[in-house]
Amino acid sequence: MAGLMALFSDDIQWSFTGMGTLDKEGLQGLAQSFKTAFPDLNHTVDDQLAEGDQVVTPLTVRGTHRGDLMGIPPSNKQIEIRAINIHKVVGGQMVEAETVVDMMGLMQQIGAIPTP
Repeated sequence: MAGLMALFSDDIQWSFTGMGTLDKEGLQGLAQSFKTAFPDLNHTVDDQLAEGDQVVTPLTVRGTHRGDLMGIPPSNKQIEIRAINIHKVVGGQMVEAETVVDMMGLMQQIGAIPTP
């Protein structure tokens, strides 16, 4: 986790779909909660585009729901969701970021809400 956190500036502001904006401490807590809920969590970078200080990364996230996620007990179901990260990088560290992630798809795949 320390290696990942070193990529973020101390003042990072990261906006997540449906979760608001997180600081570095909030990011660490979010990352840990997802690692607990999905111990085999894997991110596949599908593409990456950079221009100036902006980096856009579409990715696919996969894992098995084996731990509590935001009060939702483990379903042992496999998930696969898409996300897009947009980062602003200054001095080799991320200073701002936004993640657009398919939380509805995640909740449907773990059985927290019905699939239409």
